[in-house]
Amino acid sequence: MTEDTVAMMVANDPYLLLKVLERVQAEGRSGPEERRRAVARRLTATAQAIAPQSPDVADSPSRPVEHRGYKRSAMEWATLLDELGAQLGNGQFYSRDLPTIDEPLNRVDERYIRRRSE
Repeated sequence: MTEDTVAMMVANDPYLLLKVLERVQAEGRSGPEERRRAVARRLTATAQAIAPQSPDVADSPSRPVEHRGYKRSAMEWATLLDELGAQLGNGQFYSRDLPTIDEPLNRVDERYIRRRSE
């Protein structure tokens, strides 16, 4: 298989990229540090291009999140929270990423309790 063939396969099925990244992580980092950094920069840029609404955690963990052009429904929030709970429970949400959601979860908790007690 050529590099172009593999690239086309991954572009057609992004889930393959997740599997590749999991394998790279499981087998440990290899290759020169500068090459790994270049790959990390490209992955970050691509992730931001795919999901521009996502806050860039590396810039500032307490940065305010930009508001979306629409309001999520209660069912949509319930689904997202259930998914987060499931991933926290089954280990799909990595322990190293837990600090990333500390502040947002604390804000949600405080505001939820305040609203429920009104």
